[in-house]
Amino acid sequence: MRRVITTSMAFLLLLGLTGCGPKLSTWKEEVQLQSGAVLTVQRTISFMAYQPAGGGGGSNTPESSLLILAPASADNPTMWTHPPLLPMVFDRDPDTGEWFIVATFYMCQAWYELGRPKLPYAEFRYRNGQWVQQPLSEKFIGRETNMLIPDQADVDRDHTLASKRKLMSEPTISERHLRVVPKWSSAC
Repeated sequence: MRRVITTSMAFLLLLGLTGCGPKLSTWKEEVQLQSGAVLTVQRTISFMAYQPAGGGGGSNTPESSLLILAPASADNPTMWTHPPLLPMVFDRDPDTGEWFIVATFYMCQAWYELGRPKLPYAEFRYRNGQWVQQPLSEKFIGRETNMLIPDQADVDRDHTLASKRKLMSEPTISERHLRVVPKWSSAC
């Protein structure tokens, strides 16, 4: 019995040392606004891979943030951080002048935590110095993404508008990550 406990403890220690926890990645990304202006933002994300018994698998994002680096402006919003959501549209609303983010997710748990909305998105508005979540505005349905929806191979390097276009044109990218879709069937 003592040997089993010692072996188990050694295995857990080794597992902890091999870096099986989430890996934090940061990169700079160019973002073109609807107005044509181009911003540089800093993105931070971490992926936590999982492999359930019986196959399947994927990754969750326990950290996700976005911060405008350039151009510097007094009315730039503060850092947005709302894991496990991933920003896919970042812009200023031409009607209100408010910064907004439409975010999506990889895992069903995030959808559950959002209250199982009809579409796989959450909208955030920058108001009075803070990011406020609200229901998705219908006017954003059909809007194309201007943010990279990364996988683990896409992070830890900076992305220009051209490099994002190339990555987001891969045939494996889900339609709901390319634009705000009007219909969605959950596999959750």
